Amino acid sequence: MWKEMADIPPVMPSTPAIETAMLESILVLSFTTAIILVLLPHECISGNPVPTIIFKGLPSTFHTFVISVIFAFSGAFTALMIQNKPKISRFCRYYSMAGMASAAVSLFWALSLGQGQLSLFGI
Repeated sequence: MWKEMADIPPVMPSTPAIETAMLESILVLSFTTAIILVLLPHECISGNPVPTIIFKGLPSTFHTFVISVIFAFSGAFTALMIQNKPKISRFCRYYSMAGMASAAVSLFWALSLGQGQLSLFGI
């Protein structure tokens, strides 16, 4: 019975080319995000710069966003650098995707609250 189940192919096989392209896009997107964050106008809240365009009055959401971008970047970079160790590379790929998803959630959270100059619903 177990042998029969082992012969079943996965639902969507992942190829190294698709995985590499995904990791490279996460790497470029997170690096670009970091560059853009440096260029945005900001205000200092408790000695920490917080961009006023999106995260005005939301320093904890901004810090969550930055940490998520850092995790996405480091996971993608590590997974691309150690492709010869598949288990570690897969783990880094997963936490890179989780970091990017978390960054997107915190960005949409800040946009939905609409306290900055740019809001999702225009309120």
